[in-house]
Amino acid sequence: MISLSMEQIWEMDSNSTAIMSALMFASAGKSADVEKYAECKKLAKQKINVFSEFRGIAFTLVVTKMALADDPEKYLDGALEVYKKFRAKHKFTASPNMVIAALTMYESGGVEKADEYIEKIDEIYKGMKDKHPFLTSDDDRGFLAMLVANGADTEAVCDEVDKCYEANKKITINRDSVLKMCEVLALSSKPTDKKAEEVKAMIDEFKRVKKPISKEYGLTAIGALVMMDKSIDKIVAEVSEIDEYLKKKPGFKWYSTDYRFRRVYAQMIFMIANFESSNTMLTSIMAETMAMIVMEEIIMMMMVSSTISSTSSSSSSN
Repeated sequence: MISLSMEQIWEMDSNSTAIMSALMFASAGKSADVEKYAECKKLAKQKINVFSEFRGIAFTLVVTKMALADDPEKYLDGALEVYKKFRAKHKFTASPNMVIAALTMYESGGVEKADEYIEKIDEIYKGMKDKHPFLTSDDDRGFLAMLVANGADTEAVCDEVDKCYEANKKITINRDSVLKMCEVLALSSKPTDKKAEEVKAMIDEFKRVKKPISKEYGLTAIGALVMMDKSIDKIVAEVSEIDEYLKKKPGFKWYSTDYRFRRVYAQMIFMIANFESSNTMLTSIMAETMAMIVMEEIIMMMMVSSTISSTSSSSSSN
């Protein structure tokens, strides 16, 4: 069950922030520590400029990461230093995705490797921008940091993302979601056509069991699930079982969470429980990193969408 602490109850889209924190603690194999979260939140507010993206939509993510760290202040200082380096090269770009990218770079290589990682991220970004000028945007930087952190070859990644996109672009008119899924699929060593077949088969199976996934948010998780060494039938059956369980619990019922969001949460819970143990293509460290980043990116997309919807509804009623 997801419960809101008093520290999160007044935060933007509090249900999503609580769920995100809970999933992140679960992914790290730790129990949620409300007191430490509160201490980290207080420290973060003291050290982060109120106009920084670290204090925006990504704030809960930052505070939770601090709470998971052995030394929260050292973690925050290091992450801010990496972000500062990233922003120095992109002075007119600030977003939650850049925050996620900075956190990923810091966790993977510390401040010492930040310049190297930023250069590689920019190389992949440029390569993708050349091939997909209207789809590639700042939203992709978090995923690109994941690829770089996993030691991906920049040229090979650009080529594979493009191949995967061409093979999967007919799935939905939401081509941005397809591209993000392909950024995850690029880490898989399976042949491109095989990955496309499995993506379609998994989407069709979810539909067959009357648990259709969101093609706006769920495709990214599908990309990660396809990398698992489990049959599609088993994956779909277990995710569906988790979804049925969640919809009876506070925080996930129809009046508090859109069923499309809940189904993505079910995908992520399955991923947390199985990704490392059922993935022979990635080392345990890479699997853990990828699962965490995919989860962070998906929840961030949902929080941004929820915030925009809430703002629109508020404006319409005035």
